[in-house]
Amino acid sequence: MLKFGKVSVKPGDKKKFLLPVTKTPGGQDLGFPMMIVHGTHDGPVLLVEGAIHGDEYESGEAIRAIWRDLDPAKLHGVFVGVPVVNVPAFEAGRRGSIIDGINMNRILPGRKDGFLTEQLAYHYMREVVAKCDMGVDLHGGGTVLAISPVVIYREREDKAMEQKLRDLAYATGIDLVWKGGGAWGGCMNVEGPNAGIPVITAEVGGEGRCLEEFVQAQRKLIENLMMTYKMIPGTPETPRKRINVRGSFQSCSTGGLYRTKKQLRDRVKKGEVVGTICDLFGDILEEIKAPSDGLIVSQRTFGTIHCGDWTIFVGAFADE
Repeated sequence: MLKFGKVSVKPGDKKKFLLPVTKTPGGQDLGFPMMIVHGTHDGPVLLVEGAIHGDEYESGEAIRAIWRDLDPAKLHGVFVGVPVVNVPAFEAGRRGSIIDGINMNRILPGRKDGFLTEQLAYHYMREVVAKCDMGVDLHGGGTVLAISPVVIYREREDKAMEQKLRDLAYATGIDLVWKGGGAWGGCMNVEGPNAGIPVITAEVGGEGRCLEEFVQAQRKLIENLMMTYKMIPGTPETPRKRINVRGSFQSCSTGGLYRTKKQLRDRVKKGEVVGTICDLFGDILEEIKAPSDGLIVSQRTFGTIHCGDWTIFVGAFADE
């Protein structure tokens, strides 16, 4: 049996409920919407979370669809779905909360006595994440970016943990794999493993549109993972080849109107112009150039841009 707050979930149960943490100024409960299916057969406890950034919508739809179709009698283990981790950010349609201006996916594991977002993160790590065996943190490009399907896992000094993360990433069936550095703390795919729980990130879609093709892509990666770990019947889809990339997003040095010159997955050469920023008269102020040979993993699609905003992510081909 699992217990979340005052709600117990035993084998055979399929429940959805709000796990309260605090109250809004108007007196409403504020916490985490939980969608749990407890299988009648032994297996892992899988956390699938979405909208830790409030403007990423595909993940919540995929989680809700999976929950609706899961049969406890056929499930091995437990599906722990959290379609919207960051409810205040979701309500505002923003990446982070407008209440305290904090990006939840940069301040994990949170603070018990911190600002609202820090307290929500603190309780989420202890009351939800800690009760799971492994997890996938679902993301998209939000309102300003488009992201090609890519799965991310982090380097670890603990190579046994890193292997678990790699296996989990490959289980999604996504062919584009981004192995990130391990020093970038505060993110779920770092702080989950820090707490002993393998957690990876999958990025699909964006532009604030919640398109059905991206919802289905996120659903497929969840199902692939669950098939790989024998939670549900079926044979997972595996790519004919995997592309391993390194790199990070590029920021700009001026504001203006951003225009991209490439499409997702386009291959580019180092120094090639992949985007431009022009002023109100149409004069080009800055050219965004590829920092290496590679392919376009993600790019900005929202026109208005401020100094320091992300523009593009060129994934350099890794040696693996």
